Amino acid sequence: MLSDAEVLLGLSRHLSAYALSPSTAALEQLSFAGWVYEMAWRLRGSGVSSPERVEAIAVEARISRRRLLGDVLPTLETLGWVSLQRKADGALHAVVEVIPPAAELLSAPARKSLRHNNLSI
Repeated sequence: MLSDAEVLLGLSRHLSAYALSPSTAALEQLSFAGWVYEMAWRLRGSGVSSPERVEAIAVEARISRRRLLGDVLPTLETLGWVSLQRKADGALHAVVEVIPPAAELLSAPARKSLRHNNLSI
């Protein structure tokens, strides 16, 4: 039987075969901006959503839970497009969308805001 460390090492080596190539890594910011817009588009008009619903939407959009919670939702909050409500213990309780209408979402000020937050589009 393998120890936990051996399993983790083997898994890490296996997954390294799927690591980003330099050319793919260069497109990371563009991909990230796409994930932010994708979630904004999908959440638009939804009002208040549970974390489970938002995670299901993210999975459908091919965004991992880790990326959603660590990067995408905080960016949407920084842009003022969602409000993240947390429980006393810090766990996410609800996501309140305040995403602008489609025309405004795709406008130059929205793109400028993404660039201001270091997201290339």
